[in-house]
Amino acid sequence: MPLFRVPIHLSYIGYLAGHSRVLAGAYIRSALALLAGTGKDLSFLLHPLDFLGKDRVNRLGFFPGMNARTDDKLRLFDEVITLIKESFEPVTMREHARVLLDGGRLKTTTLG
Repeated sequence: MPLFRVPIHLSYIGYLAGHSRVLAGAYIRSALALLAGTGKDLSFLLHPLDFLGKDRVNRLGFFPGMNARTDDKLRLFDEVITLIKESFEPVTMREHARVLLDGGRLKTTTLG
């Protein structure tokens, strides 16, 4: 997240949502506004556990956000991706790198 230098992960948003859906919504909306205001691209990280809840994998309860149910996590993902799609076009990392290479915003190098 620009200015605050905090990663924008669904895991973080899910953790916040476990305490307050309002806070989680404010976090992602603020992050998206800061990105738009600074002209930065969004790199949105997803983890497998962002889509699994305690009802499916109870033994992983020590991970942040694993106290939520799978349905709640999937609903949160739908809400967050809807917000993201209002300002950005989701693409794979490969597609994003291609856009950067084609636009001259990413330099390449060879190792060895």
